[in-house]
Amino acid sequence: MKTYVITVSRFFPSTHLRRGEPTHFVEKILKGSKIHTIRSNFSLWRQRFNEIEKGNACLSLRYWSDKPFRSKQIEFTRLTKDDGVGMQRLMFENGDVSHPFIQNGFLKTPLTVGDLALNDCLSLDDFREWFLDYDLDGSLGIIHFTKFRY
Repeated sequence: MKTYVITVSRFFPSTHLRRGEPTHFVEKILKGSKIHTIRSNFSLWRQRFNEIEKGNACLSLRYWSDKPFRSKQIEFTRLTKDDGVGMQRLMFENGDVSHPFIQNGFLKTPLTVGDLALNDCLSLDDFREWFLDYDLDGSLGIIHFTKFRY
């Protein structure tokens, strides 16, 4: 079985106003309050999730033991299609973080940025700051850790 890795931040990144403060993402994922993560490169993740949905792959959630990209990764959970993992295409109207929507074929389902932030376990201000340097003109992937979907 193939394994696809997602590393989650234990601390706010250096580009964030709260840099260095703990995010508690690992604990929040394990207790079920952080139910998704948002990642760039939608098409790559779509291919990976096609394999996960067929039962040929799993998702390994990990964190860095020390400095990101310079230390060992530690797996804290492994998820399969039986856990309800999935993904949706996330887009932002005119690249504006305040106007998110789910794109499913020709169907656009508007979301509130507050709901996205809440389910990502970030305050609205932290969410906006986190995605400040992201290219929001293209497709992002919402990777769900549970059966919840927008």
